[in-house]
Amino acid sequence: MSLQSFQKALADMFAFPSLCIEIRKNPVEALKEYNLSSIEESRIINISHQRGMSVCCTLYRMNKISPIFNLLPRTCFLLGKDLQTELEAYWHSNRESNLHFNREMIAFAYYLKQRVKNDIIRNDYLIETLDYEMSINKLRYLPRNRITELLLNRLTIGSDYPKIYLHPLIKLVEFRHDPEVLLSMLADMLPLPYHIPETRCFVLLDATSSDLDARKINFELGDILLYIENHPQTSINSSEMQILIDSNLIIYEEDYRNLIQQIPALESFINPL
Repeated sequence: MSLQSFQKALADMFAFPSLCIEIRKNPVEALKEYNLSSIEESRIINISHQRGMSVCCTLYRMNKISPIFNLLPRTCFLLGKDLQTELEAYWHSNRESNLHFNREMIAFAYYLKQRVKNDIIRNDYLIETLDYEMSINKLRYLPRNRITELLLNRLTIGSDYPKIYLHPLIKLVEFRHDPEVLLSMLADMLPLPYHIPETRCFVLLDATSSDLDARKINFELGDILLYIENHPQTSINSSEMQILIDSNLIIYEEDYRNLIQQIPALESFINPL
């Protein structure tokens, strides 16, 4: 009965090929939730039978999968033959289209984590690989030059501001398998199964310079940085604190607050995944 309902039905038909097929088979049942006039319903049915519908649906799907495949290539490779199944289930559970690549990637990552948590997806390497790729992309989307400029001009006196935060251009990723071995296998696109012994370790992603650097660190340093990331109000030994500050791994609370004031959107990026 309204243009909005007609447009919604048309958009859903492009987004979900199964709806297009159902409209062809049983249009009354398939279109009952759209509250269309008889003329609008007739137009939708005619459109569903047009030869170009297959191409339209394919192009729509390509636009939807591009950010996921481009930003999470290792995750997609690990899913293997299950990728299409998971994408279909994700699209049906999340019908909101988002043309912002970063947001679409985050939504799909959250969906995958819930599937693993609910024991629907069983893959020993998926979560750590997903966290690694999500962390890389978070750093890529940050205003890195602006953050560096603001921190270079800071006037913070450490003794007056004992509380600390992880540096916003640093991300810590915890692995349950040797990341050098796992990431090498993924880079070479070696098919599963992998037989990598379990071992707890960390990868430090560092975007404080012009290039994004990834390096494996020992679990002692990893545990300290992980604790700071999850408990930013916590102070540590003053000598250790100065070493971490000089290494651009942590910043003082006042620097953090100044960054948030000048770059308001930064807080959602700094928070852990």
